[in-house]
Amino acid sequence: MALEKGLADTPVGVPAPRAYHKITRIELDSSGRRANITVSSFYQKVASDDGKEPLIEDRVYTVSPASFRAVFGDALLTQGYAYLKTLPDFQGAGDA
Repeated sequence: MALEKGLADTPVGVPAPRAYHKITRIELDSSGRRANITVSSFYQKVASDDGKEPLIEDRVYTVSPASFRAVFGDALLTQGYAYLKTLPDFQGAGDA
């Protein structure tokens, strides 16, 4: 999954009419109420699929606490805690 949106200009000086923008990392802070979403942009999908270098690498967008629930709801944290309970360190742990 990714987004396609043309870029009128790129760091190499040519337009990318079918630029492919891919989330490469999502980092959640320890409070679970803020996230950094990192995006890399490729000339087109085939460049990403072929392992080529991105035109624009690692732009970070921060989801603020006020909009975090609107974007992620509780699903991300719920899934994270559900996964932890499958690990030996948390076997038998209850929700608090």
